[in-house]
Amino acid sequence: MREITKSMFSLGWAMSLLGMREMARLVSPGRGDGSGVDAVTRAAAEQLGESLQATYRAGDALQRAVVDTAFDLVGGRSADGALARTGIDVVQRSLDLFNRGLALWSRGGVRGGEPLGWGPVRRPRVD
Repeated sequence: MREITKSMFSLGWAMSLLGMREMARLVSPGRGDGSGVDAVTRAAAEQLGESLQATYRAGDALQRAVVDTAFDLVGGRSADGALARTGIDVVQRSLDLFNRGLALWSRGGVRGGEPLGWGPVRRPRVD
């Protein structure tokens, strides 16, 4: 437990520094392409299991659509139904995720029948 806690704090620290570096590169001519963040994002996404990857993809698509719409609105370009398409897409993806989760729940877990959670918890003996 101690080591995973240390690792989680190290990850947060590294991500903060990476974000700062990428923000500094944005103001440097020709250096702000985001490739460092993309590489780390891909590496982290590869560590997710099947059900979390589906959740990640849906959330990532939503965030990207929101950013595109925001930049279109700020840049003065018309979103021409982009917001409505984004809303419909979010609903469709949410329903898909719900159906996948329901299927996993009905099978009894995420690993082909393995129960979810810790299982029964026994009370400690009191002597």
